Amino acid sequence: MAQFTDSTGVTCTLLAVVIGTIGYWAWSKLKPKYNGYNIPPFPVKRSFPLGHLWTWAKASEFENVANFRDKAGDIFSLDLAGNLIVVVSGYDAIKEVMVNRWTVAPDRPTAPATYILEEFDLGVLSSTGETWKSERATALTILRSLGMGKNILAEKIQEEFEIFMEKIADFDVRRTKFRNIIVIKMSTYDILFRQLNIRKTTWGI
Repeated sequence: MAQFTDSTGVTCTLLAVVIGTIGYWAWSKLKPKYNGYNIPPFPVKRSFPLGHLWTWAKASEFENVANFRDKAGDIFSLDLAGNLIVVVSGYDAIKEVMVNRWTVAPDRPTAPATYILEEFDLGVLSSTGETWKSERATALTILRSLGMGKNILAEKIQEEFEIFMEKIADFDVRRTKFRNIIVIKMSTYDILFRQLNIRKTTWGI
């Protein structure tokens, strides 16, 4: 009887140690790591250990973001099982972060598909951190060299106008009928202008 009691006590002790170890490990993983940092406000009170996961599961992603945005503004924080997520919504806020302050906000959550496919830091959309910074800079350099951000049609019209003025200057002071020259130049301008309007109407560019 005494031997049975001793073995039961040892088993209970070992079980308590195992449970305590697992509990400590889970607590270390789930406890907030952002305490003391200046972070955006939480839209609702978080609960330990899952944070805002319960609240997030009650509705769709779009409904959750809309509700949280009404309560906390365009930029707010979420605690998902101890992981801090900063959500940016709204055109002006996203533009401010991605365009004007992209050097201080390069990190973003990794999608589950990235772990499944084991494709990390491939391209601007899936990369994060310093890799995203370098790939963004490279992509912008290439796109700008191809004409992004430039009004190519305006440059062509300006070029045609300069050629037109040079042609008029070549006549010096001689009496010349400019009708044919003006008609040709205006036709060129009209074609380019119509093309610009078609592109804006059809493709929005």
